[in-house]
Amino acid sequence: MRKNKRPDEKRLHSHGQGYDMVERPLVRHDETMKIEKNMNMVCHPTYVTERTYSWCCDNFLIGERGVAERLHRFPQKIFEIG
Repeated sequence: MRKNKRPDEKRLHSHGQGYDMVERPLVRHDETMKIEKNMNMVCHPTYVTERTYSWCCDNFLIGERGVAERLHRFPQKIFEIG
């Protein structure tokens, strides 16, 4: 983001998800828990400016060799509302 002169993502945008909406492991510099097989991980980056709000949310099941399977089949495309 900085390289492209965009604001930093200040929120937690990737983490485990289970019984609670936000669970460890957290994807950030101080996390000690490893991402392992059969974990449900969520990634939801956001981009906000004065005139723009962009957001996406994807859930992934971590596979046998670390390969992630996207858990939903909503089209991966940009939608414009307005």
